[in-house]
Amino acid sequence: MNCECKTEFEAKLAERMKADLPEGHADYKAELDNYTLGISDAGLRLEMIIPYKGRVQVPKKAGGLKTQKIDTWIKAAFCPFCGVATAPVAKEGAI
Repeated sequence: MNCECKTEFEAKLAERMKADLPEGHADYKAELDNYTLGISDAGLRLEMIIPYKGRVQVPKKAGGLKTQKIDTWIKAAFCPFCGVATAPVAKEGAI
């Protein structure tokens, strides 16, 4: 089951912003970022991703440590708005 939160929130945001725009400027579209299409046995699913950046110390070949940047993302397992699972729930013990 896919939720419709993204579509509903975009419509609500656009409606709210249009109400605050000056007269004659009602052509506004709101779009939530950080969503992607996921493919599973059930078909295509809209999934929210959360950007993640960090730094970690890793060993150098010659010895010592160096800083390495991490620039990746984490897929949300549940919709943050309604709580519907974005993919089949993982089995116990799985990461």
